[in-house]
Amino acid sequence: MTPKKTYFAPAERADEAILKAQVSFFENQEDQRSFGDSIPLIFLILNMNRQIVYANHRILEALGEQEFACILGKRMGEVFHCVHATEEAGGCGTSRHCENCGALNAVLQAQKGTQAVTECRLTMEGELSADYRVWATPHEANGQEFTYFTLQDIQHEKRRKALEYTFFHDLMNTAGGISGLTEILSDIDDENEKEEIFDLLDKSAHRLIEEIHSGRALSMAENGDLKLTLRDFNLAELLTDSISAYKNHTAALGKYIQLTAIDEDLHIVSDRAILGRVIGNLIKNALEASESGGCVTVGFTTEEDSVTIKVNNTTVIPPSVKAQMFQRSFSTKGEGRGIGTYSIKLFTKYLKGQVSFTSDETSGTNFYIKLKKQIK
Repeated sequence: MTPKKTYFAPAERADEAILKAQVSFFENQEDQRSFGDSIPLIFLILNMNRQIVYANHRILEALGEQEFACILGKRMGEVFHCVHATEEAGGCGTSRHCENCGALNAVLQAQKGTQAVTECRLTMEGELSADYRVWATPHEANGQEFTYFTLQDIQHEKRRKALEYTFFHDLMNTAGGISGLTEILSDIDDENEKEEIFDLLDKSAHRLIEEIHSGRALSMAENGDLKLTLRDFNLAELLTDSISAYKNHTAALGKYIQLTAIDEDLHIVSDRAILGRVIGNLIKNALEASESGGCVTVGFTTEEDSVTIKVNNTTVIPPSVKAQMFQRSFSTKGEGRGIGTYSIKLFTKYLKGQVSFTSDETSGTNFYIKLKKQIK
């Protein structure tokens, strides 16, 4: 039989007879079953082909299943319906994206004889995502090598950390800017300069309020409580307002934002505030990704009943980042970040639209938001 292709971990699986013998061995270990079911987390035992040969009842509860038959013999990504588990014929662990999987890398490390503790961000079918902390420990039984594998759901922990960091970080930046402007104001005598400072203070105060509203809207969207306020508005004016709001942002220092040629009279029916947050996040991310002197361009194109908003910067996204772009808690900026692109996708879904991106040396990075001109 020709070996199945893989881009990362081995694709081979245990012979059916060997797999049944391994499953039967652990089924008959009463102490093992009692130990496994006493653990308040998902606990699995994997063979050297990364197939599940034992699982405790916690996984049935997590998946909403009744029988172990739908779990035993499969790999973790196949059981949890990871979007990458079906990309190659070899299944979980064999796609181009799998080298970034924390769970898989932990298992591979355990198979080399070393315990591993790491985190795994899983993107499932239906655009659902989950965060797990995983433990993988080498284990020998019945003269064979296995891996004890434990999963702890940490999505609430990751969500709280990311929301807190982003929310308070942005609030502190804006509040610090307001404080700095008030100190400058006390030393200025020129009325024209004072008026400029007052204008900046007014914009900063509005940004502070908007950031509070954005944090609240994201929390409501995640809980399924966000309600849209639909109205007719000029799309070009919204883009212009969004650009103006970020021209004085710290991420824009030494960089440029440009509005491309657009239809200045196009009106759409949508939620202006939510769409404004999506565009604002796109602009902010593009600015943060740009080098000094770089230019971010914003514009849109129209079709018969839809409009596609495009935000471009000239930098290129690495393949490892592309693979995890819209996952909650994923960020290239460090621990506790990872809300920006996730919120873009979440809010766009509420607007009944789609978000996509391309990134290459020729055109840089382009994010696209495609929306109906009228939400019904």
